[in-house]
Amino acid sequence: MTSEPTLQAYSVSDDEHAMVVFGYTPQHAARLGGSHFGLEAEDVITDRAPEFDEYAAAGHVTGMQYLAHGWWMTCTQCQREVSRDRADELATDIEVGLSDEAPMEPQEHAGHLYCSLACREADLAERARRIQARADAEQATLARFPGVTIVDVHSLHTTPHVVFQLPGTDGWTGQLGWTVGQDILTASPAAHEAYRTYQEALK
Repeated sequence: MTSEPTLQAYSVSDDEHAMVVFGYTPQHAARLGGSHFGLEAEDVITDRAPEFDEYAAAGHVTGMQYLAHGWWMTCTQCQREVSRDRADELATDIEVGLSDEAPMEPQEHAGHLYCSLACREADLAERARRIQARADAEQATLARFPGVTIVDVHSLHTTPHVVFQLPGTDGWTGQLGWTVGQDILTASPAAHEAYRTYQEALK
């Protein structure tokens, strides 16, 4: 009687980045890794990583689990390299006065890894700011251009630029762009005609 295939952990790499995937065969793992990196299966390096088999049921490996197995990660906020070895080395250097870097105390939140609580809080605060900035930009757009549909909001780190769809239109011929607070709209010639029709309807 043939046994059911078992998911196993494999390390897959594109020569610059690496991750762990769970596959039934090396070929299956290579396809999964290649898909993640935007490569063909034969273009990724695939090796068994049995130390991660215990996470197969979860289907993924967390940042803290990677660190526990000796891998290094990058802090989402400051891009500092994070690893157990680096944290230990840094603690020693700080203790003897050889480094003025902040201590490395890895944190994880919602799939993001941070080198410290300070970096985690800073990143969460910036994410909250962008969410609020988007909401404010959408509200300002709807107040300035009643009845339009928001398509996208860009440049949340500076002055938001909103792309919106005019009512009764479809596709790019009815889309315009507006940088919040400015008097200039960006649009194709066809959209300009649609905008004139929209303005007439508001009168």
